[in-house]
Amino acid sequence: MHLKGRRHRLQYKKKVNPDLQVEVKPSIRARKIQEEKMRKQMQKEEYWRRREEEERWRMEMRRYEEDMYWRRMEEEQHHWDDRRRIPDGGYPHGPLGPLGLLGVRPGMPPQPQGPAPLRRPDSSDDRYVMTKHATIYPTEEELQAVQKIVSITERALKLVSDNMTDMKRTRAKREMLKKTAVKTEL
Repeated sequence: MHLKGRRHRLQYKKKVNPDLQVEVKPSIRARKIQEEKMRKQMQKEEYWRRREEEERWRMEMRRYEEDMYWRRMEEEQHHWDDRRRIPDGGYPHGPLGPLGLLGVRPGMPPQPQGPAPLRRPDSSDDRYVMTKHATIYPTEEELQAVQKIVSITERALKLVSDNMTDMKRTRAKREMLKKTAVKTEL
């Protein structure tokens, strides 16, 4: 057993045969360094593996979004093609009355003009929202009144600001005059 021991082989290598292969037993410090290297290597591998997974996921999502985009474009194109085939601008029950606020008929989407706009067919939720919007949107007079109030308030604030600035300037001029008067008296 003594002849197989590492220390004996190291001494034999030193004194008799320098070519003898003896495995080096790492010290505690060297072992910790080696463990740290292994841990960092594992972290790197994990980082790159996750990054590749995320990249694959992004590519899949991009493909999915592109597919959805083109599918939506086809649906919208079919929708507008169908609307063009129906007389009276695509409204099966005939033309509507006059336009409401903002050129929109309450409860109905605006009619396409020129080339077909690329938008989704209107759902009942969209029509509901447009109707609610038309009922709560202020009239032109109310909008003008609000604009007038805002402009009057802005002018008043500007006048107050200008007045305060003028007061500061006159105070500074008085102080300068006092200082120069005191200096001339001396």
